[in-house]
Amino acid sequence: MAVSELTQENFSEEIAKSGVAVIEFYSETCSVCKLLLPVLEELAGKHRQVRFYKINAQQARQLCLTYRVLSLPTTLFLKSGNLVEKATGFKNVTEMDALISKA
Repeated sequence: MAVSELTQENFSEEIAKSGVAVIEFYSETCSVCKLLLPVLEELAGKHRQVRFYKINAQQARQLCLTYRVLSLPTTLFLKSGNLVEKATGFKNVTEMDALISKA
């Protein structure tokens, strides 16, 4: 499964369909965000039961306020729509695996 693009408009609907969801808040100009995307893509292939998303923080300001996204990349780990974990900055596959296992 690939990393799907979310918008502020379809966020609630998509998250409601997800058991466990991993969401990266990113910006087009964030170099660390670009490094994290291949990690998420690798994990998406490994964790078929988890939904992986990315959302442009500049286009989803209300969600950034709701989830207190203060730096990029910020990755949220949700289970049944509830925030379980939150990570900022780059995380490698092993670190992300550990965070997913908490969700």
